[in-house]
Amino acid sequence: MAISSAVIRLVGQAAQQEPYPARWETRFAHLFETGVLHLPKQPGTEMALHIRELPFANDVGRIVNFCIEHMQIAQRNKCLLNVDLNQVQTKSFTDWLMLFQTELANAISDGELNTANLLFSLQDDHPGIRAFLDLRHSSVLGYPAIAIRYGNSLLRYEHSWQVLVAASHEDVRIKLVPAMAVRPLSGLHMFEQGDCVMPNSLFEVSTDTAWLMLEIDATCLGPPVKMKQQLSDCLRFADNLIDQVLWPRPALQLDALLNRRVGIHISCLGDLLCQQGMHPGKVETFHSLKRWLAFVRCCFVHESMFLARRRGPFPELGATELIAELTPRYGVSAARRLIQNRSLRHRHILAFSPFALFPRKPAAYADELWLNLIPALGCADALTMFGPDPRARLSLQAWRRLLQMTGALGACDAEIIG
Repeated sequence: MAISSAVIRLVGQAAQQEPYPARWETRFAHLFETGVLHLPKQPGTEMALHIRELPFANDVGRIVNFCIEHMQIAQRNKCLLNVDLNQVQTKSFTDWLMLFQTELANAISDGELNTANLLFSLQDDHPGIRAFLDLRHSSVLGYPAIAIRYGNSLLRYEHSWQVLVAASHEDVRIKLVPAMAVRPLSGLHMFEQGDCVMPNSLFEVSTDTAWLMLEIDATCLGPPVKMKQQLSDCLRFADNLIDQVLWPRPALQLDALLNRRVGIHISCLGDLLCQQGMHPGKVETFHSLKRWLAFVRCCFVHESMFLARRRGPFPELGATELIAELTPRYGVSAARRLIQNRSLRHRHILAFSPFALFPRKPAAYADELWLNLIPALGCADALTMFGPDPRARLSLQAWRRLLQMTGALGACDAEIIG
């Protein structure tokens, strides 16, 4: 498979971080040539922000200026930008939203900005959720896509949930994203509460966090021994590239270096199971997928630990402080050994989407049967809605079940961590 000049350039940049660049450039390039590794977007071209709560809720001008400023940054860097409006709490959110659209459209028309790469998001329990749904019909903003972060709060209100599910089933511009679905890779660092949506990968993140997003085609991975090496090379490529990416904002540049967040999407899981002749409705298929995903996770964790020993853990982990806290109880050498044996190079690694469970081409089995496999995705660091959207292939009832199962899985993980 031929690879683009942009990928060749990134491969060269990543290889320069190694002691033998020529050898590693060949290994990294082989991942792309064999179809194992893909770049969903140019690294560093996703920004997720939210409007901070203002002293005066009706201060539309300040919010519009905020949006325009960051749209300019995004456009210069060819970025996708999500702006979360959840902290804009007004009693008449409908009127506020109409004024916001008008002022933002006027500001855009005066310059050279466009809204093609702009996404808006809101939390499901916001009182203005119904008005927000109508935002996708805004002609002045170019009929933008919208993302709604949903969780247990909405699931408790049956009528609201039914309306939202039905609307999203009919309109792919409504992106439903499970809340509380990002968890730490290690118990040594804390759980983070998301407050906005990553616009391309579609999962909830904290504001001003930098994620290096990659995609691995599960059908191109080899048998276990070869696969372990392929996954190790993929993570090494990502780790090297983090230091080379020019992130669009200083806050993102700093977060990338401090937390070294990686989001590796494992795609084509349904195609992999079809290749192996496995039936999505059988218990054996579920357990087989769960074991396979656990093995993938172990490979990545092992490589992250290996890199942490060679290059140091991600700085925000605070390994030195952790050792100091354990020293009075265990002694210096034992405390250092405990932390070193559990330190990781990356804060997050794996991102799974229920969309990956559906074969790219309709298989011999009903699409609804693939929903039985969603609980196997529980070992992910992030639950996303990334990849080819299957809602057109699903009945309304099946689409509702997909959303409920994915949301419950994310909420369950958050409760365990919390």
